[in-house]
Amino acid sequence: MTIRRAFEELDDARGTNDSLAIRQAAEKAWLAVVGSTDRFIGKHGFRIPADSTAHSERRRALSKLGRDDLRAKYNDLSASLHGDVFYFADQVPTNELDSLFREAAEYVEETTGVSGIVKELLEARLHRDS
Repeated sequence: MTIRRAFEELDDARGTNDSLAIRQAAEKAWLAVVGSTDRFIGKHGFRIPADSTAHSERRRALSKLGRDDLRAKYNDLSASLHGDVFYFADQVPTNELDSLFREAAEYVEETTGVSGIVKELLEARLHRDS
């Protein structure tokens, strides 16, 4: 699962303080959000074009489904993971990175209907840290 790999890469990057690796981990977390969004809206008959309108079409589909809560989270994660962390990884505090990755995992959990993703990732992190 992409979100799992994103967490692993973030933990590895944190050990080296490598901003490029942090950026790559953030992009993987963003990719997990995009993929889970596409699957979620696809189950409801929406198809996202593979072109420059994809981002706005995802937001539009979430709104049409009455999921403005998910639309807002999708927007926030886009701006933070795909924007701020990607461009300014070395300026984002560790606790903010942790929060953003957790939010991405919670979003993936909600849109896929697979419970326990966040718990599994946090437990794996504790295991790696010990």
